[in-house]
Amino acid sequence: MVDEVSHLFWDSCVFYAFLNDERTSYDVDSIAQYIQEAKNGKHRIYASTLVLAEVTPNAIAKTEIGSFQDFIDDLQGAVVLMTPTPNIMYRAARLKDLPYKKGNGRRRLSTVDAIMLATCVDLRDAHGVRVDLFHTFDDGKKRGPEGKMVPLISFEDWCDGFTHEHQLVAKPVVELNRRKPIHPNPQLV
Repeated sequence: MVDEVSHLFWDSCVFYAFLNDERTSYDVDSIAQYIQEAKNGKHRIYASTLVLAEVTPNAIAKTEIGSFQDFIDDLQGAVVLMTPTPNIMYRAARLKDLPYKKGNGRRRLSTVDAIMLATCVDLRDAHGVRVDLFHTFDDGKKRGPEGKMVPLISFEDWCDGFTHEHQLVAKPVVELNRRKPIHPNPQLV
């Protein structure tokens, strides 16, 4: 029996946590295991080219890696970077424009998060790639310059009161399997 390749989409924070070796906050060992398995052909990892701007050179604590581009080059096709197209940007704008609400709370979807989600949806819908998991650590606990934003993991919780038209825009994102990158079969260290 041949194992099928799984297709993972990674938010910038996953790369950032790994490259900055943030093991006190995140499961860096799971990320490393996914990367090793991707090198061995078990997974294909996709990401938006926005990670090239978000993972700054000074953020890379693992000096043996070099630059982020060196890291990507080292993975020899196991990581596929997708450049936002006009269709992706249009979908991102529509996602940003939704009136996110949960109970009495209101939030906005950040531009970068909207582009990440729109890129993943485009990968699935326009390119026919079965995206098994959208990996992120974004659970809404951090505050950015614009305040608290819509969390990616619990995105659907912020869709209270959406009209039918709003639901049609949000549905492709709600359908994504969004999880933290915690490996289901961790290797024993």
